[in-house]
Amino acid sequence: MLASIEALNTRLAEIKAQPYTRSIVRESDGSWFAQIVEFPGCVAVGETREDAESVLDDAMLTFVKTSLMDGRPIPRAKPKRIG
Repeated sequence: MLASIEALNTRLAEIKAQPYTRSIVRESDGSWFAQIVEFPGCVAVGETREDAESVLDDAMLTFVKTSLMDGRPIPRAKPKRIG
């Protein structure tokens, strides 16, 4: 069991290090809406930009853990556009 937990943590770290597209937008009410574009439904809201980013980090880990445990593929990071 320990080996599978270590493997999961290693895979999580690899995925988190990828350059996934984060969209962070200030809403009209002053709150912040954040999402990982490549992960459907991986969204977060916060009173500050920092809050939204922190909650998004947690949401990303939950999304990835759930996907891995369910055997679903993890979407690849979209290539960054230059220019």
